[in-house]
Amino acid sequence: MMSGGLRTFALCAALSCVALDAQAQSSPGYGNVAWEELAGASVAQLREQLPLLQERGLSLTLHWKAEQLDDAERWALVKDAVARGVRVIPWLTLPDEQGYFPNATNYEAWIGAARELLKVWRERGLPPTALSLDLEPPKAELYEFQRLTASGDVLGVVRFLSERVDRPQYEAAGRAFHSFVADAHTLGFSVYVTTLLPLLDDYADGDDFLRQAFHCPLDAAEWDEISFQIHRTIYAQSYPVNAYLVYDYGRSAQRRFGARAGIGIGLTHAGIASDPDIVYASGDALRADTEAALAAGFPRERIGVYSLLGMYTRAPLEQWLQPAGARVPARDLGTEMLHASVQLIDALGH
Repeated sequence: MMSGGLRTFALCAALSCVALDAQAQSSPGYGNVAWEELAGASVAQLREQLPLLQERGLSLTLHWKAEQLDDAERWALVKDAVARGVRVIPWLTLPDEQGYFPNATNYEAWIGAARELLKVWRERGLPPTALSLDLEPPKAELYEFQRLTASGDVLGVVRFLSERVDRPQYEAAGRAFHSFVADAHTLGFSVYVTTLLPLLDDYADGDDFLRQAFHCPLDAAEWDEISFQIHRTIYAQSYPVNAYLVYDYGRSAQRRFGARAGIGIGLTHAGIASDPDIVYASGDALRADTEAALAAGFPRERIGVYSLLGMYTRAPLEQWLQPAGARVPARDLGTEMLHASVQLIDALGH
């Protein structure tokens, strides 16, 4: 016969299993949502979404400005999320005048802010988590690259990128990021890097021109996750692509980085882009991309969506939370065209 304590333990265990099963059934195929502080967005609005994240078993990549490390509202949100069992992954950006995105041109400022954030995180008694490093060119350079590629001026793109290469700076940044990641690991934190889709094609010819030109020392450190932003809605503006783009580039990331590979899909919100139309028409498109990511071999926890802001401001919210299973999409005409375009720029660069 079970003792009263054992019966209570068994009952609690059974109830926990039921709760986990219910959560699994109600969860979409992805495991993380990102939230960026933009015009019209507030931390207070975000905090209202924590019960939803808890219910659906989703982690939150939380935008955190380096100039606001002491933001009391954010710290209160993190405390609330941890109490609910919602994992929070801080996503640290720099002021616009410093480039916003961390990279080889501003690594010292970002690493300094990141060290301070981890220090305060520990002082507040919060459990170690992962830190998200959004490794991209400075915002102004990214806008100019997008303008040139949209114009179809291939040689102009190549000239622009070639002028950005600074190998000594790139190598110094790589050493600094390597040291930072090692120190973060010592403190019990993980470091997730997320970066742009074209960098996957940079590996095709054996050189590192695009990584150099974009100031992204992607191979410098023992990142715990290397995620590529395969945002189909952006590339669909120029190429006839469907969810196969997610599957194809996702498979490339898996082959290159194995179990450390992650994938970012979207967009539900245009983010910092000037074109508000580069978003999913509906949640059905997000479900298709999620199914393609699962078919490419990504576990749920390594599939992230940008962004939660777009989900709760584009009703009905449930359209963005559809259950999804692995499904290989039909081939499209545009994915190989995109590969060829990026690889041409890479081949012409130096």
